[in-house]
Amino acid sequence: MNYNQLNEVYEKLDKKAHEFCEIFHCTFGYYNGHYRKNQDGDYKIEYFPIPVLSIKGLCDIEIGLDQISITTKLSRDKAISYDYNKIKEYPFEVYGVENYLDDFYLSGDTIESMKDKILKSKEQAIFFSFSFPSDVKTITICEFINAIVKESFFY
Repeated sequence: MNYNQLNEVYEKLDKKAHEFCEIFHCTFGYYNGHYRKNQDGDYKIEYFPIPVLSIKGLCDIEIGLDQISITTKLSRDKAISYDYNKIKEYPFEVYGVENYLDDFYLSGDTIESMKDKILKSKEQAIFFSFSFPSDVKTITICEFINAIVKESFFY
């Protein structure tokens, strides 16, 4: 990848970040050190920076190369008792706050097995990461964020 190609990629990410900042009261910066599972199912660190927007007290919006993720938390008790039918249309993963490489729920898992893992853990809060395609409409993100505000998610 040459300089011009890299600049084009980051220009798209930056424009998306500024678009969200016009709507949400947030701060943002470019951060590296995100983890992603590889083809073998192992977590690998990503050294390149991506825009991360922080909506204080609610969530982070991570604008990646191939998706947009919204990371937020629920308390342990709320995560165990939550009605997951309310968010079933959104792909999500669930993992520990203290041990963020400790997966509680990945695509294909059952909600009951997730709740069992949470019960067996010592985590007091649980991370939720919701995935959206990189070309998601801004209104979809707005509606989603409004919904999680009402559902006791926090950051």
